[in-house]
This record gives sequence, C-alpha cells and structure tokens, in this order.
Amino acid sequence: MFTALGVGTGALVLSVAALLGLKTVFSLMPVSYLIFKIAGGCYLLFLAFGIMRSARIPLQTIDATLCQDIALFRRFRNQTQ
Repeated sequence: MFTALGVGTGALVLSVAALLGLKTVFSLMPVSYLIFKIAGGCYLLFLAFGIMRSARIPLQTIDATLCQDIALFRRFRNQTQ
C-alpha cells in the first residue's frame, strides 16, 4: 500500500512540474511540440521492441517474506526518489 502511494506521489509531482514547463516551451516554440511527439513515438517503439524481444524470457519470482521486513515509511520514501 505504501509503495503504491510513494509511486503515485512521485508521479504526481513529476507530472505537474513537466506540464507547467512543457506548456511554456510549447507555447513559445510550436515546432518543439512536433519534435516532442516524434520523440515520444520513437520511445514507444523502442519500448515495444524491447518487450517483444524479452517476451520469451521467463519471469522471475521474488520471496514476498523479504519485502515484509522493510519499514512502511522506507517503502514510501524509496518509491518517491
């Protein structure tokens, strides 16, 4: 639960900062929006090819008892960095 809250908090902070900064850049230079879309599409293709390439590798399992020894605040803090 605390890990999910940490990930969500980190994503929220980074999203707000990115949206505020990107809106300014895109309004000053409209060509940057096109470049950003192309770069984002290339990144998504890169991720897709990586997923397809590693699909044959079996997933590893972890021992859930090892995760229970971590303090709750430490779980939250480690996910927001």
